[in-house]
Amino acid sequence: MVWREADVEPLSASPEGLSVARAMVWRMAVTQLRASLLEAAPKVGLRLWLAGSPGYVRILQRAFPPPVSWYGPYTSFDSRFDSVVYMQGVEEDQLRRFLGFLSDTLFVETALDEAWALDMHMRDVVDRTGTGDLVFRAKTYAGKPGEPEAAAELAGLVAARAAHHPGINRAGLVVPVPANPPREPHNLPEVLAVELARAIGRPCRLDVLVKTRPTNVKDLPNEEKLAALADAYVVTGRLDGRSIVLVDDLLHSGSTLNHLGGLLRAAGTSDIIGFVATKTLRS
Repeated sequence: MVWREADVEPLSASPEGLSVARAMVWRMAVTQLRASLLEAAPKVGLRLWLAGSPGYVRILQRAFPPPVSWYGPYTSFDSRFDSVVYMQGVEEDQLRRFLGFLSDTLFVETALDEAWALDMHMRDVVDRTGTGDLVFRAKTYAGKPGEPEAAAELAGLVAARAAHHPGINRAGLVVPVPANPPREPHNLPEVLAVELARAIGRPCRLDVLVKTRPTNVKDLPNEEKLAALADAYVVTGRLDGRSIVLVDDLLHSGSTLNHLGGLLRAAGTSDIIGFVATKTLRS
């Protein structure tokens, strides 16, 4: 499902139970796989029915590249689904785990190859989600120290979910969004990145990205955010051909992830998947 401001019509409507207030401030397209059905297809392999954004076929093809063979997508004649594809050469259990990931995890449109969020940060303009409350407790800001126990719990959730994404498992490196000045008792993206890297058996590098000065772009108009981020981050070396999982705790407009993605690409990164704990209502 894709929600945009223009989709809320009339204003009393609530798409898929989404509150009007939440939909009205959600301008960045956020998608979730509505439904899927996987079954054996004689002589072909597996038949997969999908309901949701057509972009999910591309995401599946990225997750299961050659030697997996793909046929389709074709228009579904079953009204419950939008499209159907056929696959050969993929393990059914692995595909089912990834379909569960797609159903449980929010895809956020950014300039990265992919970006994912465990959950929205707020249920509406007043109340946080359960994951959002965990981020609030774990995050250090405005003089409030982050709770190590909440950070550890959140890191476990992030790692467990991300480990079901085949592309994340193939990544060469896990990199957190850095902080400046350093946060005490922890920089939450580092805690999340270290645990995610441990779960998938990949190295986590805390020195790939360095933040050279403080920034505060959260409340700036979108057109001013890029100027505020200029020269605030540097990549410390070449990353030729490396695929990276870029980890953050909270995604607002995506300007920071997009900016860092550009720096990583300039350093030679081949593929970047962003993974964050929560996405805010506003963009």
